[in-house]
Amino acid sequence: MVTVLVSFSYLCDVFVLPDDQGSGLGTAMAKAIVRHPGMAELQRQPLATDDAHELHSKIGYTPMVEAKQWMLRSRPRQLIIRRQPLHPGTRTSLLPDLEYRFWGHYSDQKGDAAELDRSMRAHAHVEDFIGRLKDAGLERFPFTGFEANQAWLQTVLWAADLVTWFQMLCLTGPLAVAKAKRLRWTFWHAPARIITTARRDIVRILDGWPTAGEILAAYRNIAALT
Repeated sequence: MVTVLVSFSYLCDVFVLPDDQGSGLGTAMAKAIVRHPGMAELQRQPLATDDAHELHSKIGYTPMVEAKQWMLRSRPRQLIIRRQPLHPGTRTSLLPDLEYRFWGHYSDQKGDAAELDRSMRAHAHVEDFIGRLKDAGLERFPFTGFEANQAWLQTVLWAADLVTWFQMLCLTGPLAVAKAKRLRWTFWHAPARIITTARRDIVRILDGWPTAGEILAAYRNIAALT
C-alpha cells in the first residue's frame, strides 16, 4: 500500500506464491491492509488489476466505468436533503413542491446528518463571502506587477471589511445582507451632494430616488454611533 495517510492511497503488488494460492491468504492480507486505522479517513483508494476483480471486490473495491482494469475503494457517502419553506421569489429544486424547497448534498463524513448539514451550510457562508470579494474586485487583478496586485488585494479586503461592518451597524432589512452589485446601485452610485451650512453637513439626495429612505436611515444610524 502506497500512501501518506492523508487523502489518497494506492494498493499494488498483492501476490501469493503458487503453492499457497486458494487458501484465502490473499484475501486475508488485503483485508488486513484496508482495515488499518489510518485507512479509514482516506477518500480515494484505487488499484489496478487484470484478473483479480473478485478478490478485491470482497474488501470494498468496485470497477471504474472508464477503465475496467482499475478499481476504486472510497469512504461510504450519504445523501443529505434539507427541506425549507418556499419563500416568495425562490425557485424550487430537486422535487416539485408548492410549499417547500429541497436542497441536497453528498457527504463522506461520519456523524449525524443534522450536524453534517450544519457544517456544510457554514462552509457555504465562506464560499458566499469569497463570491462577494470577487464581485468587489477580486475577480481579476488589474496590474502586471506583483507588488501592485498585492496592494490591490489588500485594498479590496479592507473595503470588504468596512462594507460588512457598515451593513451590520447601519443597514436593516434586505440591504443588511445585500451583495456588492445591489449596494453599488442603491448606495455608492446614488446621485447626491454633501453641503456644509451653519456648521452642519447636509446630504441632498435626488428627488424621487428609490432608496432615499434607506440612505437617510443609514446616515441617522451613523450619527447615533458617532
